[in-house]
Amino acid sequence: MKRTLFLLITCILFLLPSGPAAAQTQLAQIDGVVLSPIDIVAEIHANGSTTITVDAIVNNMGDTAVSSLDCRIDSMSVELIKIEVDGELADGLVIPQERFTLVSSVFPSPLAANASLLFHMELKAADLQSELLVGNDGISLQGDFMFYVRPLTYLNNLTFTAILPPFAMLSQESVSPLFPSTKLNFTNGQSLAFIWEIQSLQPGQEKVFIVLYQIPNAQIDLPTFSALDAILLALLGVAVGVVLAIGGPKLLARAKRMGEVRFVGVTGEEEEVIEIIRRMGGSCSQKDLYTGLNLSQAKVSIMLNNLEERGVVRRFREGRENMVYLVEKP
Repeated sequence: MKRTLFLLITCILFLLPSGPAAAQTQLAQIDGVVLSPIDIVAEIHANGSTTITVDAIVNNMGDTAVSSLDCRIDSMSVELIKIEVDGELADGLVIPQERFTLVSSVFPSPLAANASLLFHMELKAADLQSELLVGNDGISLQGDFMFYVRPLTYLNNLTFTAILPPFAMLSQESVSPLFPSTKLNFTNGQSLAFIWEIQSLQPGQEKVFIVLYQIPNAQIDLPTFSALDAILLALLGVAVGVVLAIGGPKLLARAKRMGEVRFVGVTGEEEEVIEIIRRMGGSCSQKDLYTGLNLSQAKVSIMLNNLEERGVVRRFREGRENMVYLVEKP
């Protein structure tokens, strides 16, 4: 009898939630909530920070009222600027997680079933970009921006816009500075903006947007020229013109070979992997590499791990496939 009672008490204690587990944030979004349409704008700043603006219509397709909305931001440095619901300021809570940040928005009044509201959120993140480095040309700074969309609820008619810093342009040192590729872009005369349109995303799915860009290096001082310098430059230009007229085709072929991006310190097999990704436009699925190489899957995975550690490629999940993205930084 005592043994039976002891086992019963043990089972009850085991089934009860422990203190830390009960304190964990619940990430499961309420069923029936659909954000459609949703517009996300990422304004990339030259100082390394990024301003994210989210505008959406929140539709409650469920049977019960909804009082809050949770958004996952793949950043560990999130500063909430403001949240508006139907034009009114609303409360928000920033909850750091192990590898991302949860932003919980509290509605001023519950959203009834079969009803909708306008949602607006602004925040700033400091870790969505890499450190700006001097490029191979010596006169520009190279940077990259990466943003994940991993929804906790259903998203339909998603538009994502990335705005480059003033006077920035897409990196000339990458075969694929935009991922995924997009044909939609515009400019206000100073900044370039690139637009992606996604029909739908479900909870658990993810989409990544990558932009490699370059900006002028303001620390480089332009040289001043005297009249004698101008004459010498003119004579040099004439000499170069004569040389090009005589050996132009050979020099052009050599310059073309020199301009090809080559990676230092890679093996022949790794170079073959890089070449396949380059031929596919700078990105491909890991499955495509398996079929395109006469190597085992384990061997290809090991090579990709090594290349990723050295910053040559990046891998991420898209649906059920692993995508490999080539970061051309020789």
